[in-house]
Amino acid sequence: MIILPPEYTEYGDMTMSKLKHPIITSAGEPNSSPRQNRNTRAHSFARYLAVLLLLICCPALSSNLRKDFSDAEAQYQSGAINEFASLLLKLKPNSDTERAFILYYSAIIDKDTVDMTAKLDQLVKTLPQTYYGQLGLLLLAKNAILDRKITEASTYLRKITHADITERLYWQAFCAYQDGEMNSTITHAENYLRLSGRGAYIEEAHYLIAEAYIRQRKYSSAVSTLNKFKALDGYPTDQQYFHYKLGYSLEHQGSIEDALHVYEQGYKINKLSQLAYQIEDRLFEMRSRHGNAIDLGFLYEYTDLSIVREIQQGSTEIRPGSPTQTTIPMPQELKLLAKPTHGMYLQAGRLSHEQNTIRLVNQIRDLGITSAYYEDKQNNKVTWVVLCGPFAQRVEADNARAVLIDNGIECFVTIIK
Repeated sequence: MIILPPEYTEYGDMTMSKLKHPIITSAGEPNSSPRQNRNTRAHSFARYLAVLLLLICCPALSSNLRKDFSDAEAQYQSGAINEFASLLLKLKPNSDTERAFILYYSAIIDKDTVDMTAKLDQLVKTLPQTYYGQLGLLLLAKNAILDRKITEASTYLRKITHADITERLYWQAFCAYQDGEMNSTITHAENYLRLSGRGAYIEEAHYLIAEAYIRQRKYSSAVSTLNKFKALDGYPTDQQYFHYKLGYSLEHQGSIEDALHVYEQGYKINKLSQLAYQIEDRLFEMRSRHGNAIDLGFLYEYTDLSIVREIQQGSTEIRPGSPTQTTIPMPQELKLLAKPTHGMYLQAGRLSHEQNTIRLVNQIRDLGITSAYYEDKQNNKVTWVVLCGPFAQRVEADNARAVLIDNGIECFVTIIK
């Protein structure tokens, strides 16, 4: 669910794959561990691709450009990067705007992040007031956010004064949230929504505002923000995450029946997702406080029994959903005595209720994948981590991951050393 983008950051639960759609969790909610980068080169290239995609989705204005520059920019915006690179070499600038254009686009198509940053630094030092100089400041701010340099990012963003670059307001809200400045988060995000129209970060901005209100314990304001967001045509794009956040806000507002109804709707969207297990955690927490007034019958609906035909000895028949892989044996017990010390695994969840963890492990085992869980204690908080494996080769882990994802179970590869 930038805000930053989900699988990148460790800011709360915000994860540049979600620079487009991060999920932010409130204080006290369990975090999911982000996928680890395999090496510096892979990380740099992934970051380059993320930034490039963002820029393609954020077209520049072509005012004050001659036709050959505008035509070249149109090639870039259409995704014809190779053709654009060839045209860029042929352009002859004769104004500050066109010189800034050359520097800016030379930077963003450069696959070397060091060279890209050097070109952007030159751009913002020599031509900071041009439109493309201002876009250069925005890109430097995004790079700083990716490197978790929030103060540096905020400095770049404050230098952007061009009225058409409203995206800066969203990132200022993001940085304010990371700095714990909730009032500034709300102000910047609301200004972004007011000035950007149907901007690229309309969904993330609403969630930022709601999260800021939750951090301030202003749950009624969070509910109001989310309901206004829901009224927008085409939103929310992630219905289950929306129901989770709205249910959480209603629960803490004290609207227990409404919270239960919203949680139930969200849970039924995908009963095997990580969010479904987080919703269950909230429901059991409500049950512990309010007793039998919280009817959780919808979690355990009766289903028709199905008779599974036994596979005859020597048969080559494979059960549906069973991955074709060979794994290193894991103990058959559901719960491991401790976290494994080495090996390649899939992490399929980190949950705050052990019974939910056991259910998830059994669901994964029913798919023919070896799974178990272990107890993890950090900062006096206990969570239970679900693992699948270990796997001898990456292709085996990827095959198992594909099966889990096909069955609505989110997971990622992790190597324990």
